[in-house]
Amino acid sequence: MSVTFDSLFSDHVLASFDKQLRLADAHGDDDWGFDMTSGVITFNGSVDYQIQILGTEDHTAETWMWGWANHASGIPENLLVASNQLLAIGEEHGVDELTTSVLPMDDLEGHRVGLIASGIAGAEAYYRCPYEGGALFVLITDSSLELSVDDELVRATRVIPQGISTFEISDHRRAIAPYLTHLGFEIKDVGVNLEAQTEGRSVMTAKFDRMNRLTKLESAIGPR
Repeated sequence: MSVTFDSLFSDHVLASFDKQLRLADAHGDDDWGFDMTSGVITFNGSVDYQIQILGTEDHTAETWMWGWANHASGIPENLLVASNQLLAIGEEHGVDELTTSVLPMDDLEGHRVGLIASGIAGAEAYYRCPYEGGALFVLITDSSLELSVDDELVRATRVIPQGISTFEISDHRRAIAPYLTHLGFEIKDVGVNLEAQTEGRSVMTAKFDRMNRLTKLESAIGPR
């Protein structure tokens, strides 16, 4: 199966979106600060997390610039590991969005980058750091950021419909399967449908049409 920017987005969007919702619960209203020398983002002046720099949006030019291409800012190489990882994937698979230094935001914008990068790099979440005229996008890679939830099944029944309604996802089936795996469920193919299982017991069924669009989500706690 070919690798494209859209396929990468489908693979990671729901799990990464879930992380963003949990991050918002933890720090959504907090003030933030960023120190590029130490590679740390701070919330409310007291909680620090290690980060990776993905890139920046220029709201005047309406462009996205990758961190690996931003030589003028003097970004330390150790903060560009994730950005360079995405560049390498782009070079290997011919994904122009990952290998072009600067792109119009109509073609590539920071939130889509963050959702993909959060999944590929195994980050805890991404964060948008706005400044006058633009925004810096970073990955929070610090495992001390704990974004746990008690009931993964309840979480899935909420996040899947919300994610599909929030984002333009070309292949719902491709997006849902890795998300359920991320939550710890076993996945079973049942024709065009998917079953999420726990200890061999089906707890959720996602039903799709011939275009892999979600038509119904059924779970042990009721349909959605």
